[in-house]
Amino acid sequence: MRRKCSIMRACFELTGVSGVLDRRRGINVGNMGERRSANLTKEVSAWSGLGILTGFLYGFYAGLTAKLIFIACCVLCAVVLIAAEKRKYARVLSGGRCLAVLLCFAAAAALYSAVFTAVTVNKISEISGNRLTVTGVVTDITEGDVQQVTIRAHVAGVGTKLGVYLSGASVSCGDKITIEAVVSDITDTSDRSYMYPKGFYANISSPELISVRKASGIALLYQAIKEYSHSISERLRQTGNTDSGELLSSMLCGDDPVLSDSLRTDLNRAGIGHLMAVSGLHVCTITAFVSFVMEKLRAGRYLKFIVCEGIMAAFIVFSGMSVSAIRAFIMMTLMLLSRILYREYSGISALATSVILITCSNPFAAADPSLLMSISGVFAANTVTGAVIREFNLRQPILKALVLPISASICILPLSLLYFDEISIISPIANIIFVPISSMALCLCMLFALLGGQAVFAFLTETAGLLADIVVKGCRFLSEFRFTFLPVRFRVISLIVLSMSALVASYFLISGNLRRTVFASMGVYALAVCMIFTLSVVNKDKVYVSLTVRDGEFLCVVGTLNSAIAIDSSCEFADTLSRFLAMEGTTVLDGVVVLENGVSGYPSYLRSETVPKALMFYDTKLAGNAYGTELIELVDGTVINAYGVGIIIHSNSAISVVSGGSELYIGKKCPQDPASDDAEIVVVNGITVFSDSMGTFALDGDLERRWVLSDSFTFRKNEVLV
Repeated sequence: MRRKCSIMRACFELTGVSGVLDRRRGINVGNMGERRSANLTKEVSAWSGLGILTGFLYGFYAGLTAKLIFIACCVLCAVVLIAAEKRKYARVLSGGRCLAVLLCFAAAAALYSAVFTAVTVNKISEISGNRLTVTGVVTDITEGDVQQVTIRAHVAGVGTKLGVYLSGASVSCGDKITIEAVVSDITDTSDRSYMYPKGFYANISSPELISVRKASGIALLYQAIKEYSHSISERLRQTGNTDSGELLSSMLCGDDPVLSDSLRTDLNRAGIGHLMAVSGLHVCTITAFVSFVMEKLRAGRYLKFIVCEGIMAAFIVFSGMSVSAIRAFIMMTLMLLSRILYREYSGISALATSVILITCSNPFAAADPSLLMSISGVFAANTVTGAVIREFNLRQPILKALVLPISASICILPLSLLYFDEISIISPIANIIFVPISSMALCLCMLFALLGGQAVFAFLTETAGLLADIVVKGCRFLSEFRFTFLPVRFRVISLIVLSMSALVASYFLISGNLRRTVFASMGVYALAVCMIFTLSVVNKDKVYVSLTVRDGEFLCVVGTLNSAIAIDSSCEFADTLSRFLAMEGTTVLDGVVVLENGVSGYPSYLRSETVPKALMFYDTKLAGNAYGTELIELVDGTVINAYGVGIIIHSNSAISVVSGGSELYIGKKCPQDPASDDAEIVVVNGITVFSDSMGTFALDGDLERRWVLSDSFTFRKNEVLV
């Protein structure tokens, strides 16, 4: 009994509710006062890290006034909690001090976020539109028709990353370049959500390269590592078939852009999409491998630490310096230091420390989905898994093996619903099967890279290619079954799951009952799956019209859950069509209609396995191979009948969706006689949208809209889906 209590205490001390456990177990609380105080001090970094992450995350989305209100509320609640714990409510609010710590650090983070925004974003806004001379160091390069270069520079005293397209010039990583360009702030909300967390605070246009100074000193070492990474990546991509080589390159070198849409979809639907991002799995694997070699060589602990740190740092640069890899690097460094200093290592404290270091350097990083998913996964592995195994006294290996992927799936569920288009139902099983195989392939690739990538060691990559091929074919086989994944088409489910998750977390903090919390969490996961499945079945035969507007062009998708037709105004959405279809849960593309500029942007998409059955274009010459797709030329007034509606093609880069006597017009220009007098006309980003009086839907201010055609096929705005 005493042993069980001590084990449970270790779990609950991480959350600051060990007082409740002590009372329930009948342990003398007074005798344990000093011990609990020491543990609270020991784990204060965990609560402070969570508070800082919360404050920065709220500060990213909130305005200045909302931040000030949030700060005041956090401080007030912290004072109330501290006062309540000292009085008669201590039995109810046993974690009051811990929550107070969380709220105080959340308030401090929100204040820091407001100051950081003022000295970065606001400064960039002040000089937006000016043509400036900018000098920076090249940190990353994507080759193509023109070089896409990422530089780290200072603009108006603000340190930022900048994306530059250079034509007629060639630079290398580590070079210091000077350009003259028009600097502008980032105004689009979706662009901000993606670029700010990555460290991009400004856009530049019309760049003119003035000078290039070759890398020297430490930058020369950085250049050598990046060039070696590119060399290894090229060799890995030539291993086995195309998909296997792409997967190996992505796992080791972080070459995420090389992955085809079909492979990315298969991995995500199987629930092992995390293998595509260099993260803790990769850093831990290489650290374990290097430590094993150093132990065989009987190296001292200081030499082992230096070698491991050097190789980890080189690997972070080698793999593209992703935020999840940096997080893993910090945690592994703390673990190695604890062994040298003979200190106890706390995984949750190390995780919190890494979060603090990353977000304090860039508070906007708190909104990076990669970081949030990484934090959730590590929390599930380091804390939740061990606590569940001890609470339920699991001893069978198969049950222990299932706890980790199940815990990870439950912990990342709210984030998956927010940031991704599909959730995998078979993720726990797929991870048990494919992660060990992928880890073996990764170790072989690492060994190949450490041995210099010489041809004599090509058997290592060939073996890795065979293992990767097993993973690719297995994921492709699983993704063919619709029951293995569910499309997240109904965003209201995300709000429901987030609210219920918050309630479950609050219950645990107040009660400290882990067993009931586990069952409640599993219930939330099961409820989310049931809601998504039920709504998908109910709406599977409904016809929807989805409209997305960007840079004066539009993409309209008309279809059902299973199949759809996409109308692209001018190939603007060729590279992102797969994502839009995944967001709608559509698996079959019956056709693509291109209104302008031919299909120059679609050849790479048409090579994929989701090739449309027909490619339709208006008054355009089609160049190149059609990749086996039927070609249909359209004329003004052509009507495409599909899914019970009619799609009319107009000559002015416009379409009309007609059904039940109601018409929805979408086009770049508004016709002289658009509709009846009571038609609602809205112009968004250069695109005109209106319906006649029989339409029963209304438009809002978002750039992405979705309408569902009701049973009578009149247009109706669906508030759940918009």
